[in-house]
Amino acid sequence: MTRTSQVLAGCAVGCGILLLAVVGSCIGFVAWLKRPGELLEPGLLLDQATVAHAEWTLRLEDPGTEEAFRAVLEALNQTRQTIPILPDSIQRWSQQSDEREMRLLFPLVATWSLRRGASGTLDQLFGASVPSLGNRIRMADWFLGFAAGRDGDLQQIEHLGEQIYVLPKTGAAFFIRRDGVFVTTDVERARNTVEALERRTPGEAAPEELRRLLDGLPTTAALRGAAVNEAGSCAAILGWLTGEPVEGIDLSAVRALAIVGGFTPSAGFEATLTVQSDDPRWGAGNADRLAAALAARLGVEVTPVDATADPLVLRIAVDDPASAVRRRLDLLLTRPASRARQ
Repeated sequence: MTRTSQVLAGCAVGCGILLLAVVGSCIGFVAWLKRPGELLEPGLLLDQATVAHAEWTLRLEDPGTEEAFRAVLEALNQTRQTIPILPDSIQRWSQQSDEREMRLLFPLVATWSLRRGASGTLDQLFGASVPSLGNRIRMADWFLGFAAGRDGDLQQIEHLGEQIYVLPKTGAAFFIRRDGVFVTTDVERARNTVEALERRTPGEAAPEELRRLLDGLPTTAALRGAAVNEAGSCAAILGWLTGEPVEGIDLSAVRALAIVGGFTPSAGFEATLTVQSDDPRWGAGNADRLAAALAARLGVEVTPVDATADPLVLRIAVDDPASAVRRRLDLLLTRPASRARQ
Protein backbone atom coordinates (compact mmCIF):
# COMPACT_ATOMS: atom_id res chain seq x y z
CA MET A 1 0.00 0.00 0.00
CA THR A 2 1.43 3.33 -1.03
CA ARG A 3 1.78 6.25 1.36
CA THR A 4 -1.09 8.06 -0.38
CA SER A 5 -3.35 5.03 0.05
CA GLN A 6 -2.46 4.84 3.73
CA VAL A 7 -3.32 8.51 4.22
CA LEU A 8 -6.66 8.10 2.42
CA ALA A 9 -7.48 4.97 4.45
CA GLY A 10 -6.65 6.80 7.68
CA CYS A 11 -8.86 9.72 6.67
CA ALA A 12 -11.70 7.33 5.83
CA VAL A 13 -11.40 5.58 9.19
CA GLY A 14 -11.26 8.94 10.98
CA CYS A 15 -14.32 10.21 9.13
CA GLY A 16 -16.16 6.98 9.91
CA ILE A 17 -15.37 7.29 13.60
CA LEU A 18 -16.44 10.93 13.55
CA LEU A 19 -19.68 10.02 11.76
CA LEU A 20 -20.42 7.29 14.31
CA ALA A 21 -19.76 9.76 17.12
CA VAL A 22 -22.14 12.30 15.55
CA VAL A 23 -24.86 9.69 15.02
CA GLY A 24 -24.39 8.36 18.55
CA SER A 25 -24.59 11.88 19.95
CA CYS A 26 -27.80 12.57 18.01
CA ILE A 27 -29.38 9.33 19.22
CA GLY A 28 -28.29 10.08 22.78
CA PHE A 29 -29.69 13.62 22.55
CA VAL A 30 -33.05 12.38 21.25
CA ALA A 31 -33.19 9.77 24.02
CA TRP A 32 -32.35 12.44 26.61
CA LEU A 33 -34.94 14.81 25.14
CA LYS A 34 -37.70 12.18 25.34
CA ARG A 35 -36.77 10.94 28.81
CA PRO A 36 -39.91 11.37 30.97
CA GLY A 37 -39.87 13.47 34.11
CA GLU A 38 -41.66 12.98 37.41
CA LEU A 39 -45.31 13.77 38.07
CA LEU A 40 -45.53 16.71 40.45
CA GLU A 41 -46.59 15.97 44.02
CA PRO A 42 -49.08 18.87 44.50
CA GLY A 43 -48.62 18.84 48.28
CA LEU A 44 -45.11 20.22 47.77
CA LEU A 45 -46.63 23.61 46.96
CA LEU A 46 -48.16 24.08 50.44
CA ASP A 47 -46.63 26.25 53.15
CA GLN A 48 -47.78 28.01 56.32
CA ALA A 49 -49.16 30.96 54.35
CA THR A 50 -51.32 28.80 52.04
CA VAL A 51 -55.04 29.40 52.58
CA ALA A 52 -56.47 27.45 49.61
CA HIS A 53 -55.29 24.62 47.42
CA ALA A 54 -56.82 22.59 44.58
CA GLU A 55 -55.35 19.89 42.36
CA TRP A 56 -56.66 17.98 39.37
CA THR A 57 -54.87 14.79 38.30
CA LEU A 58 -55.86 13.38 34.91
CA ARG A 59 -54.87 9.84 33.88
CA LEU A 60 -56.15 7.99 30.84
CA GLU A 61 -56.28 4.84 32.96
CA ASP A 62 -59.29 6.42 34.65
CA PRO A 63 -62.38 5.38 32.59
CA GLY A 64 -64.03 8.77 33.04
CA THR A 65 -60.96 10.66 31.84
CA GLU A 66 -60.53 8.30 28.87
CA GLU A 67 -64.16 8.80 27.81
CA ALA A 68 -63.89 12.58 28.21
CA PHE A 69 -60.65 12.54 26.19
CA ARG A 70 -62.30 10.61 23.37
CA ALA A 71 -65.33 12.92 23.43
CA VAL A 72 -63.15 16.03 23.18
CA LEU A 73 -61.08 14.43 20.40
CA GLU A 74 -64.28 13.59 18.50
CA ALA A 75 -65.48 17.18 18.94
CA LEU A 76 -62.18 18.41 17.54
CA ASN A 77 -62.44 16.07 14.56
CA GLN A 78 -66.03 17.08 13.82
CA THR A 79 -65.07 20.74 13.92
CA ARG A 80 -62.21 20.11 11.50
CA GLN A 81 -64.59 18.34 9.11
CA THR A 82 -66.79 21.43 8.92
CA ILE A 83 -63.88 23.20 7.17
CA PRO A 84 -63.50 21.29 3.88
CA ILE A 85 -60.06 22.61 2.96
CA LEU A 86 -57.90 19.47 3.09
CA PRO A 87 -58.44 16.10 1.36
CA ASP A 88 -59.95 13.30 3.46
CA SER A 89 -56.72 11.29 3.55
CA ILE A 90 -54.77 14.23 4.95
CA GLN A 91 -57.51 14.95 7.47
CA ARG A 92 -57.42 11.33 8.69
CA TRP A 93 -53.65 11.46 9.03
CA SER A 94 -53.96 14.76 10.89
CA GLN A 95 -56.57 13.27 13.25
CA GLN A 96 -54.34 10.29 14.07
CA SER A 97 -51.38 12.59 14.61
CA ASP A 98 -53.43 14.84 16.89
CA GLU A 99 -54.51 11.86 18.99
CA ARG A 100 -50.93 10.66 19.43
CA GLU A 101 -49.75 14.14 20.43
CA MET A 102 -52.65 14.69 22.82
CA ARG A 103 -52.09 11.34 24.51
CA LEU A 104 -48.58 12.48 25.34
CA LEU A 105 -50.10 15.07 27.68
CA PHE A 106 -51.23 12.35 30.10
CA PRO A 107 -50.88 11.86 32.95
CA LEU A 108 -50.95 15.50 33.97
CA VAL A 109 -51.50 17.47 37.14
CA ALA A 110 -52.98 20.97 37.24
CA THR A 111 -52.80 22.89 40.51
CA TRP A 112 -54.06 26.18 41.88
CA SER A 113 -53.34 27.66 45.27
CA LEU A 114 -53.92 30.86 47.17
CA ARG A 115 -51.36 32.25 49.59
CA ARG A 116 -51.56 35.07 52.12
CA GLY A 117 -49.04 37.69 51.01
CA ALA A 118 -46.84 39.78 53.28
CA SER A 119 -48.96 42.89 52.65
CA GLY A 120 -52.26 41.09 53.30
CA THR A 121 -52.93 40.37 49.62
CA LEU A 122 -54.00 37.00 48.27
CA ASP A 123 -51.37 35.74 45.82
CA GLN A 124 -52.26 33.04 43.32
CA LEU A 125 -50.22 30.18 41.88
CA PHE A 126 -51.08 28.10 38.80
CA GLY A 127 -49.05 25.03 37.97
CA ALA A 128 -49.09 22.23 35.41
CA SER A 129 -46.98 19.08 35.34
CA VAL A 130 -46.69 16.86 32.25
CA PRO A 131 -44.03 14.20 32.91
CA SER A 132 -44.04 12.84 29.34
CA LEU A 133 -42.62 16.16 28.09
CA GLY A 134 -39.62 15.56 30.37
CA ASN A 135 -36.49 17.32 29.21
CA ARG A 136 -38.36 19.10 26.43
CA ILE A 137 -39.62 21.45 29.12
CA ARG A 138 -36.03 21.99 30.25
CA MET A 139 -35.01 22.77 26.65
CA ALA A 140 -37.82 25.34 26.46
CA ASP A 141 -36.43 26.91 29.63
CA TRP A 142 -32.96 27.19 28.08
CA PHE A 143 -34.29 28.82 24.92
CA LEU A 144 -36.44 31.15 27.00
CA GLY A 145 -33.44 32.13 29.12
CA PHE A 146 -31.51 32.92 25.95
CA ALA A 147 -34.41 35.00 24.59
CA ALA A 148 -34.82 36.82 27.90
CA GLY A 149 -31.17 37.84 27.81
CA ARG A 150 -31.76 39.52 24.46
CA ASP A 151 -35.13 41.05 25.40
CA GLY A 152 -34.84 43.92 27.84
CA ASP A 153 -38.58 43.85 28.70
CA LEU A 154 -38.58 40.33 30.16
CA GLN A 155 -36.78 40.47 33.48
CA GLN A 156 -34.88 37.37 34.62
CA ILE A 157 -34.15 36.57 38.28
CA GLU A 158 -32.26 33.55 39.63
CA HIS A 159 -33.39 31.97 42.88
CA LEU A 160 -31.99 28.68 44.23
CA GLY A 161 -30.82 27.75 40.76
CA GLU A 162 -34.18 28.43 39.07
CA GLN A 163 -34.66 31.18 36.51
CA ILE A 164 -37.75 33.26 37.32
CA TYR A 165 -39.15 35.41 34.51
CA VAL A 166 -41.07 38.58 35.36
CA LEU A 167 -43.64 39.84 32.87
CA PRO A 168 -43.53 43.56 32.11
CA LYS A 169 -46.34 45.85 33.33
CA THR A 170 -48.30 43.12 35.15
CA GLY A 171 -45.52 42.04 37.53
CA ALA A 172 -46.67 38.42 37.19
CA ALA A 173 -43.89 35.84 37.20
CA PHE A 174 -43.34 32.30 35.99
CA PHE A 175 -40.65 29.67 35.94
CA ILE A 176 -40.09 26.30 34.27
CA ARG A 177 -38.55 23.21 35.78
CA ARG A 178 -38.68 19.51 35.08
CA ASP A 179 -41.66 19.24 37.43
CA GLY A 180 -43.66 21.55 35.17
CA VAL A 181 -44.58 25.17 34.51
CA PHE A 182 -45.60 27.54 37.30
CA VAL A 183 -47.25 30.96 36.96
CA THR A 184 -47.64 33.32 39.93
CA THR A 185 -49.05 36.77 40.56
CA ASP A 186 -45.74 38.23 41.69
CA VAL A 187 -42.02 37.49 42.13
CA GLU A 188 -42.22 36.84 45.87
CA ARG A 189 -44.82 34.11 45.31
CA ALA A 190 -42.54 32.55 42.68
CA ARG A 191 -39.61 32.54 45.13
CA ASN A 192 -41.79 30.89 47.79
CA THR A 193 -42.84 28.21 45.29
CA VAL A 194 -39.24 27.44 44.34
CA GLU A 195 -38.37 27.09 48.03
CA ALA A 196 -41.35 24.80 48.65
CA LEU A 197 -40.38 22.54 45.73
CA GLU A 198 -36.82 22.35 47.02
CA ARG A 199 -37.96 21.29 50.51
CA ARG A 200 -39.81 18.26 49.10
CA THR A 201 -41.97 17.78 52.20
CA PRO A 202 -45.49 17.34 50.75
CA GLY A 203 -48.24 18.73 52.97
CA GLU A 204 -46.13 18.99 56.13
CA ALA A 205 -45.75 22.76 55.89
CA ALA A 206 -49.49 23.43 55.39
CA PRO A 207 -51.55 25.11 58.13
CA GLU A 208 -53.18 22.53 60.40
CA GLU A 209 -56.80 23.34 59.49
CA LEU A 210 -56.13 23.29 55.74
CA ARG A 211 -54.17 20.06 56.02
CA ARG A 212 -57.03 18.50 58.01
CA LEU A 213 -59.54 19.46 55.30
CA LEU A 214 -57.34 18.08 52.50
CA ASP A 215 -56.63 14.87 54.40
CA GLY A 216 -60.39 14.36 54.77
CA LEU A 217 -60.93 14.31 51.00
CA PRO A 218 -60.83 11.03 49.02
CA THR A 219 -57.32 10.45 47.70
CA THR A 220 -58.77 8.68 44.66
CA ALA A 221 -60.68 11.76 43.50
CA ALA A 222 -59.23 13.38 40.37
CA LEU A 223 -60.25 16.87 41.51
CA ARG A 224 -59.82 17.75 45.17
CA GLY A 225 -59.32 21.03 46.97
CA ALA A 226 -60.02 23.00 50.12
CA ALA A 227 -59.84 26.53 51.52
CA VAL A 228 -59.82 28.09 54.97
CA ASN A 229 -61.09 31.58 55.66
CA GLU A 230 -58.02 33.72 56.28
CA ALA A 231 -57.68 37.24 54.92
CA GLY A 232 -61.18 36.87 53.44
CA SER A 233 -60.04 34.00 51.19
CA CYS A 234 -63.33 32.02 51.14
CA ALA A 235 -65.39 35.10 50.34
CA ALA A 236 -62.89 36.03 47.61
CA ILE A 237 -63.05 32.56 46.03
CA LEU A 238 -66.86 32.47 46.00
CA GLY A 239 -66.84 36.05 44.71
CA TRP A 240 -64.63 35.02 41.79
CA LEU A 241 -66.88 32.05 41.05
CA THR A 242 -70.11 34.05 41.11
CA GLY A 243 -68.56 36.97 39.26
CA GLU A 244 -70.22 39.63 41.39
CA PRO A 245 -71.67 40.07 44.88
CA VAL A 246 -74.87 38.07 45.30
CA GLU A 247 -77.63 40.13 46.86
CA GLY A 248 -78.63 38.91 50.30
CA ILE A 249 -75.67 36.52 50.81
CA ASP A 250 -73.05 37.33 53.43
CA LEU A 251 -69.99 35.51 52.09
CA SER A 252 -67.87 36.68 55.01
CA ALA A 253 -69.72 34.12 57.17
CA VAL A 254 -68.16 31.23 55.21
CA ARG A 255 -65.49 29.46 57.28
CA ALA A 256 -64.20 26.80 54.88
CA LEU A 257 -64.69 25.30 51.41
CA ALA A 258 -64.01 21.86 49.96
CA ILE A 259 -64.46 20.42 46.48
CA VAL A 260 -64.26 16.84 45.18
CA GLY A 261 -65.03 15.66 41.65
CA GLY A 262 -63.93 14.31 38.31
CA PHE A 263 -65.12 12.93 34.99
CA THR A 264 -67.79 10.23 35.00
CA PRO A 265 -67.74 7.01 32.91
CA SER A 266 -70.32 8.62 30.61
CA ALA A 267 -67.83 11.43 29.78
CA GLY A 268 -69.68 13.95 31.94
CA PHE A 269 -68.31 15.88 34.89
CA GLU A 270 -69.55 15.87 38.47
CA ALA A 271 -68.30 17.56 41.64
CA THR A 272 -69.56 18.49 45.08
CA LEU A 273 -68.77 21.83 46.67
CA THR A 274 -69.07 21.90 50.47
CA VAL A 275 -69.56 25.31 52.10
CA GLN A 276 -69.01 25.47 55.87
CA SER A 277 -70.20 28.37 58.04
CA ASP A 278 -70.11 29.18 61.75
CA ASP A 279 -73.86 29.78 61.53
CA PRO A 280 -75.72 26.44 61.11
CA ARG A 281 -78.64 28.32 59.51
CA TRP A 282 -76.47 29.95 56.83
CA GLY A 283 -76.77 27.10 54.32
CA ALA A 284 -80.55 26.85 54.50
CA GLY A 285 -80.94 30.59 53.98
CA ASN A 286 -78.52 30.90 51.05
CA ALA A 287 -78.49 27.54 49.23
CA ASP A 288 -80.78 28.39 46.32
CA ARG A 289 -79.40 31.88 45.70
CA LEU A 290 -75.78 30.71 45.79
CA ALA A 291 -76.53 27.76 43.50
CA ALA A 292 -78.31 30.03 41.00
CA ALA A 293 -75.45 32.55 41.01
CA LEU A 294 -72.84 29.84 40.43
CA ALA A 295 -74.89 28.24 37.65
CA ALA A 296 -75.38 31.57 35.88
CA ARG A 297 -71.70 32.46 36.10
CA LEU A 298 -70.16 29.07 35.25
CA GLY A 299 -72.78 27.92 32.75
CA VAL A 300 -73.20 24.55 34.48
CA GLU A 301 -75.88 22.80 36.53
CA VAL A 302 -75.61 23.61 40.24
CA THR A 303 -78.14 22.23 42.74
CA PRO A 304 -78.19 21.92 46.54
CA VAL A 305 -77.92 18.30 47.66
CA ASP A 306 -79.94 19.19 50.77
CA ALA A 307 -80.87 22.84 51.23
CA THR A 308 -81.52 22.35 54.95
CA ALA A 309 -78.32 20.49 55.84
CA ASP A 310 -75.29 21.93 57.58
CA PRO A 311 -72.76 22.25 56.04
CA LEU A 312 -74.21 23.20 52.67
CA VAL A 313 -73.33 20.78 49.85
CA LEU A 314 -73.81 21.83 46.22
CA ARG A 315 -73.73 19.40 43.30
CA ILE A 316 -72.03 20.68 40.14
CA ALA A 317 -72.67 18.75 36.92
CA VAL A 318 -71.79 19.06 33.24
CA ASP A 319 -73.49 16.36 31.17
CA ASP A 320 -71.52 16.96 27.95
CA PRO A 321 -68.21 18.85 28.39
CA ALA A 322 -67.21 17.93 24.84
CA SER A 323 -70.08 20.02 23.41
CA ALA A 324 -68.79 23.06 25.24
CA VAL A 325 -65.32 22.40 23.81
CA ARG A 326 -66.76 22.02 20.34
CA ARG A 327 -68.63 25.32 20.58
CA ARG A 328 -65.38 27.04 21.53
CA LEU A 329 -63.54 25.37 18.66
CA ASP A 330 -66.29 26.38 16.23
CA LEU A 331 -65.80 30.00 17.23
CA LEU A 332 -62.03 29.75 16.88
CA LEU A 333 -61.89 27.81 13.61
CA THR A 334 -64.99 28.47 11.53
CA ARG A 335 -64.92 32.25 11.75
CA PRO A 336 -61.35 32.66 10.47
CA ALA A 337 -62.10 30.11 7.73
CA SER A 338 -65.23 31.94 6.62
CA ARG A 339 -63.32 35.21 6.49
CA ALA A 340 -60.62 33.53 4.42
CA ARG A 341 -63.20 32.29 1.89
CA GLN A 342 -64.58 35.81 1.59
